[in-house]
Amino acid sequence: SGAGVYTINSAWNLGISLSRAERAPSTEELFSNLGNAEEEFVTHAATGIIEIGDRNLDTEVSINTDISLNWQGEQSFAELTVFYNNFSDYIFLLNSGEEVDETPVYFYAQEDADFYGVEFQSSFQLATVGSGDLALGVFGDMVRGELNASGDVPRLPPLRIGGELSWRGDALGAYVRVLNAEDQERPGDFETETDGYTRWDAGIDYNLQLAGNTDLLAFVKLKNITDEEIRLSTSFLRNFAPQAGESIEAGVRLTF
Repeated sequence: SGAGVYTINSAWNLGISLSRAERAPSTEELFSNLGNAEEEFVTHAATGIIEIGDRNLDTEVSINTDISLNWQGEQSFAELTVFYNNFSDYIFLLNSGEEVDETPVYFYAQEDADFYGVEFQSSFQLATVGSGDLALGVFGDMVRGELNASGDVPRLPPLRIGGELSWRGDALGAYVRVLNAEDQERPGDFETETDGYTRWDAGIDYNLQLAGNTDLLAFVKLKNITDEEIRLSTSFLRNFAPQAGESIEAGVRLTF
């Protein structure tokens, strides 16, 4: 791997990185359920599917390129990154469209594939309010993946765009965050499409400095405030187990 950064001026810089990586297939990818009769197939406890390995899988090789444009202000920043990944013998789980005792059967397969996408993140200081700073963050990402023969790479995330309005003082902080995800209409062969969603979260925390290097953090988080039904396109269980609905989380953390 290698990387370089070109400084345009005191606020802007342009970076590029290139890498080549190899990955040997894992034990599960090689041998899952091989040699088992159909009635002896073992269902994966986490994903709820039957995985069939392939002992002939070859080494996976990727060539990756990232180009990023960065802006840094006194108390603000923005970063835009575009990437392209070329895979030779990409290893993935392919839905066969078949079932055994109503359990989906997936095969570990291998094809050349291309991934490309863009990521953006930023934070802009808006004003000083009281004893703290008010900031707005904007972020988002998009990724596409194409297999050489089997079309869309399965279970990729959709286009996502979000924002966060936060206020932070010396000890007290609060935020409101929103994330909008588009429909995933390119789920891969025999995979189900997922609807988009808009998720709202909020939280408040208080950090107290105690004696020495001891810190006490108390927080309250409100998650999925609008009780949106969220089914992640990346999850094998999206048709059975949506993300948690409206919830509240509170806690105390002591660091010493």
